Amino acid sequence: MDLHETYVAAAKTALAEGVRSEQALLAWIRAHVRYRPDTEFFVYLGIATELFDEIARERGFDSAVHEAYEKAVAKIQKKSRRMR
Repeated sequence: MDLHETYVAAAKTALAEGVRSEQALLAWIRAHVRYRPDTEFFVYLGIATELFDEIARERGFDSAVHEAYEKAVAKIQKKSRRMR
């Protein structure tokens, strides 16, 4: 299993255990993942990327970036309509 597959597996496990926020993910990682303390940022980043992409896919988006982009566009369009 390569590193990406490990991140995906960890994200799916965390999601199945009800992790849906940044704080909950950090607590979950600290309780369930063995890693060197100086690598916590990278472990968190890898798992968080996969976790929040999966959550976004549940909501009908391609990824977390796609969801953020669509929300930003909608907000800009809403402001634009109010200014007219």
